[in-house]
This record gives sequence, C-alpha cells and structure tokens, in this order.
Amino acid sequence: MKFAALLTALLINLGSNSEPKPIHIEINQNVESIGICFGLAKNGFSSFPKDYYEPFRTQAQQHFYSYKDHQAVKMVEGFVKQGFWLDKLMYIALHTSPVPQAEIVHELDSTLLRAASKNKDVEEGKETIEQFIQALNDFYKQAHVDEFLETNQRYYQEVLQEVEANLPSSDFIPTMEQYYGTEQHSYTLIPSPMMYRSAAIGPRVKTSEGFAVFNIFGPIVLTNDSSEFGYGYNDAQKIHELSVHEFGHSFVNPTLATPENKEVIDQNKHLFQPIQEEMKRQGYRNWNQCLTEHIVRLGEIRIAYAMNADETAERLRQDYVEERKFIYIPPLEENIKVYEEHRSQYANFEQYVPVLLKVFNEIDVSEE
Repeated sequence: MKFAALLTALLINLGSNSEPKPIHIEINQNVESIGICFGLAKNGFSSFPKDYYEPFRTQAQQHFYSYKDHQAVKMVEGFVKQGFWLDKLMYIALHTSPVPQAEIVHELDSTLLRAASKNKDVEEGKETIEQFIQALNDFYKQAHVDEFLETNQRYYQEVLQEVEANLPSSDFIPTMEQYYGTEQHSYTLIPSPMMYRSAAIGPRVKTSEGFAVFNIFGPIVLTNDSSEFGYGYNDAQKIHELSVHEFGHSFVNPTLATPENKEVIDQNKHLFQPIQEEMKRQGYRNWNQCLTEHIVRLGEIRIAYAMNADETAERLRQDYVEERKFIYIPPLEENIKVYEEHRSQYANFEQYVPVLLKVFNEIDVSEE
C-alpha cells in the first residue's frame, strides 16, 4: 500500500552517529485507526474538554462521522465503560500486525486480557480482543482509512519532519538505563495527529529480541495545523521531557505490578483522597494510576540531576508538586537518595521499590 510504503521510507533511525540505542520515529496506521475510532466514540475524545482548536483531528472526525455506529466504534465505547481505556487500546495496536490484516503477533499480558473481559476471565478477554481486532480491520476497509491516510501523506510527512527537527538527544537513554539498572531493546516515538493534544501513552512490547518501548503522543503545541504555525510538535524541550516520562513507564510500571508491591500500594489507597480531584482533572482516576505517576515523575527529576540538568530538575519539581499537586514526591525524593547512594546493594530499581513504597506507610493525611 502507498501509505505503508511511506511509513517505511520515513522511519528515521538516528543510529548513524554510532549511538547504541537510537531513537526511532514512525507513524503507525494501527494507532491512527484506533485514534479515529476513539474520536468517534461517544465516551472517547468527544468527552474531553474543548479548550483549543484542532483542525486536522476535527477534519478526520467529520470525514468518518458516518461510521460512528460501526462495530469497532461501539466496541471502543463498551471498553471505556468497563474501564478499558485508550492506553490499553494502544497496547493492542502495538501487539498486532498492521490493519487491515491485523492479528495478534506478540503475546498479550494476562492483566490486559482480564481487563478486556467483563468477567475478568483471560480466555474471554482474549476472545473479546480478537473480535475487536477483526472489527478494526473491517472499519479500516469499510471506512477507506487507507485513502484518508494517503490523501494526507504530505501532512503526516510534515509531522514526522517536525518531530525529527525537535528530536531529543538520545544521551538520556543510557542515563535512564543506568539509573533504573535495566535495559530496553529499542525506543520509538509515535506522533499521532489523531490523539488529543497533550495526551501520551508509554507502552512496551515484549519481542524475541527484548522489550520495545514506545511514546505515543498527540500534538504538544497549540497550533492551527499549518506550515505557518507548525503541526503541533515544534517544541524540543517538551518532546525530550515527554520521552523521559513515557519511556520511564516501561521501567517503573512492571515492578509496581508485582503481587507483593500491589499489596502495599492497595494498603495506602486512602492517600488518594486528599488529591483525587486534582488527579482526576489530569486523567488519573484511581490511586494506582496516581502512585505510578508520582514515581515516574520522581524518576524524571532524579534523571535530570543525573544529567547535570539541575535547573530542569528544579523546574519539574516545582511544576509537579506545587502546580499539579503530586504532593508525595518530596518524601519519595528524600528516600530515593538511599538507592542512589547504595547501588552496590541495590543493582536495579526493582530491588529497591519495596523500600521506596514504605514511604507511603509513614504518611499521615488525617489532618488534610
């Protein structure tokens, strides 16, 4: 297909400068297709605040509006109602071959399969996801998504070039790997014009060569979608910080998901109450999401210090703690210094997480 060929041609591999872990950039047609469906869903992007102008995504929603009752869109609506949100849908997008012949090619995590099932059953969840994939294949064909993508090749090419021009130095990758004591196989940025502005997701995929980690992100700059104003990705600092954040989820999330750590996390869910309104306004709907975001953002601050970017670290702390009310970062940051100073004892972040989580046992919010 023409658009698929374009994607291959525009895959940007910055490994020519001998960097061991290059950052790749690509447009992903599975991500775009799910983004279109999520935009058509009644409880999808249409339920988000309308605080800015997005001509291209609006154009796409108008173009595909007659398919709002397609099975794929209805399945998205059903998923969202049961708490299976966009992050999980994008996880599916990266575990399948390209639409319209999509099928599962990487093993799906049992946690995701249970989440896709109304009865929290693995087999039922897998069957439901397979039905969704087939519905997405049909949507792609019936709605002629390929024609839309090909018609807008120039636009997507400009998006890729804008990201390339603002690509962060990959120096932060070895710093992250050293800090967390874990390596990932590959790192890929997937800009998605179909995503809501400022929305971002950081999934990882287990492949035969190791874990591939991703940053799927919508436009990050308010624009009018044109060559005069840019295409929403013309901000090197934001792309760098967003990449550290979203890639950070692949280091943090798996260790927080172990049964032992989840038990400690659940014991402290009362700590969500003082900040739940602030968190929900930012899209974090429960304590588990809130705690995960605290620790990922803590990592951003400490990695900035590790890269001698003290001003960045201090600005991030000010923004996260004072402006966005991640109020548990200060005690976490004081504790994480033990990990940093005793790496001979703690080879990696996973080993230290049980110690770090004890911080929450010591927080008293009775007077909040």
